[in-house]
This record gives sequence, C-alpha cells and structure tokens, in this order.
Amino acid sequence: VGRAVAICLGPWIGLTGTIYGIALVALLYCAALLCFAKESTGYQPVPMLMGLVGPAISSIVAAGLCFAALQALPENATGTLIGLFSGLAAFAACMLLIDRKGLIEDWESARNLMSQRQRTQLAQGAPGPDIQ
Repeated sequence: VGRAVAICLGPWIGLTGTIYGIALVALLYCAALLCFAKESTGYQPVPMLMGLVGPAISSIVAAGLCFAALQALPENATGTLIGLFSGLAAFAACMLLIDRKGLIEDWESARNLMSQRQRTQLAQGAPGPDIQ
C-alpha cells in the first residue's frame, strides 16, 4: 500500500520524491520484518543482518563495475549487455570470495531438499523428474 501511495503522489512530489518514498517504504518494511521476526521466530536481527553483508558488498562492486562499463562503452544494446554481464560476473566472483562457505552450505541444503522431495514423490508413486 505504501509503494502505491508513493507512486500515486508522483505528480505532486516528482520523480525524486517518488523514489525516496518507495525507498522509505522499503526501509520501514525491512525494519518491521526484523522486529516481528524476532518476536515470532526467536531469531535475533543482528545475525540476520550479518548474513546480508556479503551480498551487499558484492552488489556494490557489481553495480560499480556495471556503471563503469556503461560509461566506457557505446550506448547500444551490445554495450548494455556487456555492462550487465560484467556486473553479474563481478557479483558472482565477489560472492565466491566473500561467502564461499555459506554458498556451499546453501547449495548442499538445496540439493538435500530436492533429493528428499524426489524420494517422497517416488515413495508415493508419483512420477519423478526424468534425470539421466
């Protein structure tokens, strides 16, 4: 609702005001989630926020590289794609450097969940995916 209000106020507050409004709503939403998650799940906000440090640093590096590439390359589709893919590569490289252990743990968790789901489907007689 807050984002819709910020967008609807756009003609009066301008594009910059709309962007600030959406950012404010996003920050309030994030703060509310952190507070309510603490009460309902028992998790502390600080460890959850610490898990976002790696992706935040990686995003800043990737955005900087993408911006630099877009400034240096010609303004066409090829330049835009090169900028996007250079940012994606920078993000992936930073995440591997900063949080390799966490990524490996996440990948293992996802693989375990997928294999458990497949075993459950096979046990119930449902056809599983055709993996060769």
